[in-house]
Amino acid sequence: MRDHFQEFEISEMSLSSYLIAKSTGMDMIAIPVFPARRFMHMEHSIHTDAGIEHPSELPPQHFDWIAALPLAFDDGRRTFVHAGVDPARPLDRQSEHDLVWIREPFLSSARDYGRLIVHGHTPLTSGFPDVRPNRLNIDTAAVYGGPLTAAVFTDDATGPVAFLTDRGPMELC
Repeated sequence: MRDHFQEFEISEMSLSSYLIAKSTGMDMIAIPVFPARRFMHMEHSIHTDAGIEHPSELPPQHFDWIAALPLAFDDGRRTFVHAGVDPARPLDRQSEHDLVWIREPFLSSARDYGRLIVHGHTPLTSGFPDVRPNRLNIDTAAVYGGPLTAAVFTDDATGPVAFLTDRGPMELC
């Protein structure tokens, strides 16, 4: 994915699930990032361009930085979380457990939250983001060999204006 993001300058960070990058051409991009709490406890190996094969090889300050990020970020149009939100609670009263782990009843809910909820956590075997009026799931199953997907947002629209993947741009659904 790195090649597709060279023009983006990371200027604002949020969540333990997403990097929010600002750019002059496109206002905002949400890039999924593995939650620090889960990453720190992984037992299996990982593979990166840097040759790192196990989380223990990463510098401790990387974990500290990720762990210090908030679990949710609201930009006034969208709320970015790892897994989702509890439809029965106001957005400012969500539990850490739900932000990181919830699936149902969130995935089935048609509730209007007053924000687009941008999330992952539930891999989509189609390999395409799930775009709905109240939420956007950008987990395109990279862990299972699908593309790693990022959503691009502008100040002019609440929904995504583009999707980028580690395989190149993706058409809007």
